[in-house]
Amino acid sequence: MTVKLADAAASAIVTDGKLSATLMEGAAYGGRLQGELGAAYVGRDLKFSARGELADADLGAAVADFAQPIVTGTGGAKFTLEASGASPAAAISSLTGTASLEAADGSILGVNLEEALRRGHRRPIDVERDMRVGGTTFDKFDASFSLDDGRARIQRGVLTSHGVKSELNGLIDLGAQSLALQVKAIQTDAAGDESQDAAHLTVDVAGPWSHPTIRAVGDGSTERDEDLPSH
Repeated sequence: MTVKLADAAASAIVTDGKLSATLMEGAAYGGRLQGELGAAYVGRDLKFSARGELADADLGAAVADFAQPIVTGTGGAKFTLEASGASPAAAISSLTGTASLEAADGSILGVNLEEALRRGHRRPIDVERDMRVGGTTFDKFDASFSLDDGRARIQRGVLTSHGVKSELNGLIDLGAQSLALQVKAIQTDAAGDESQDAAHLTVDVAGPWSHPTIRAVGDGSTERDEDLPSH
């Protein structure tokens, strides 16, 4: 994984075996990136801390550098992290901190909540037929996370778009590269409020993030399990 920077202003200092680096500002993913990094060996373990902020960036390109490309849009992210370990895997499993994400005018790829809600009015939800065509476009998406022992728990996750509002909660295990997420979606009117006779939908996503299983339940519907394809 490589992050390409342009027009970067940075400094680095090594004192008594401790590295302190600061990125005052750099261009990345069409936006601006700044942050700080500290690292030092404590016994056999490398201990580091990092703080960063990405603003006005192409989030689809940024996410694709770290994980599977599942989102598009423009926005930013903030994070404050600490970790230690004798190997990268051990460091990831020890990650603690906080992170947040804001995106606008984008889409979640591979899951079409709006289509599923419309069809859920008439019959039970069929994951393959109702949810896998296209994606879910959004006007705004906000999420915040707390990290502990390499697992990111969603504190807040809200997606709003014309006709749909969704809430996201659950856990992302970075060390195990697995998901345990739930999305609750509801149809909304022009004012963004729950529409009359609105359809509701709950989606569970679980398993390895390279090949998770999606399980959807609509109002009064039966349940179906389907595997999402690898990308």
